[in-house]
Amino acid sequence: MFTTAPDTTAPTVMSRTPAPNATMVPIASTIVVTFDEPVMGVSSSTFTVNNGAVVTGSRSSSNGGRTWTFSPLTMLGNNATVTVTLTTGITDLAGNPLASPVSWTFSTINDTTAPMVSSTLPLANATNIATNNNIVINFSEPVTNVTAASFLVDDGAGITGIIGVSNGGATWTFVPTGQMAGAVVVNVQLTSAITDLAGNPLPLTNYTFSTAGTGDMSRPSAQTFSPANNATNVPTNTTIAVTFSEPVVGVDATTFTIDAGGPVAGTRVASNGGRTWTFNPSAALPSGTLVTVMVTTGIVDFEGQTIFALTSSFTTQ
Repeated sequence: MFTTAPDTTAPTVMSRTPAPNATMVPIASTIVVTFDEPVMGVSSSTFTVNNGAVVTGSRSSSNGGRTWTFSPLTMLGNNATVTVTLTTGITDLAGNPLASPVSWTFSTINDTTAPMVSSTLPLANATNIATNNNIVINFSEPVTNVTAASFLVDDGAGITGIIGVSNGGATWTFVPTGQMAGAVVVNVQLTSAITDLAGNPLPLTNYTFSTAGTGDMSRPSAQTFSPANNATNVPTNTTIAVTFSEPVVGVDATTFTIDAGGPVAGTRVASNGGRTWTFNPSAALPSGTLVTVMVTTGIVDFEGQTIFALTSSFTTQ
């Protein structure tokens, strides 16, 4: 038999993110509060956010009810002072309220830099592009308002497509719903309706590429591997090279991989105008081991056409 004592201890705030008086806080930030014990009663009236006006958003719990996160429905505001208040309507599970309201402020970043287009696929002025090729735009930062009215593709015949987003809003892809016209110059226009998360507009951007006359579907391929496929007694300090049928990009740790019973770390460098890529292992390869080399479809030529994925293997001494 035992007896329990009633819980009369008020909950306290252990940590806050952003921290009190923080500056240069991104305007897309969430606000996270962690208490010393699980709490309840967290609502739009007990966990408030104000940037000169009430900021609306959702509140969710984690960590067994000890951590609460406010996710704004819109940005916190450019160069704004944000005030967060927690009231005594918040209680622990025994009904003990916060001993007193908790309030703090932080300021958001004054972002006045316009987003830019950092890269495109197909490349500007590329030729012989397949008529069903996707158009990929990488921006210098996440952007919004990318629509059929702000991401315009004109092949002279009225091509339509589906626009998708990835990379946290920094990459946008136009997927044609049909074939672009063949043997034409395609104009891509990105308008200033596109903005970053702080509302800075993109400078009007245009670029062009040319399609193939008959919808060319030629793709680059890996022509040679060194060491050769099925080679044996390969020195453990060897480098590994792949030569493609034409210059390619997109070669990285996810598209040109080496496995020797586990991933092999190293660097990848281009030569031969981008046709040959060499992997330099960070350490000697294990002895008497089957090494597998794989190149995947993330590797593309300058027109954005993907390679055929291939695998080669060899055995070390």
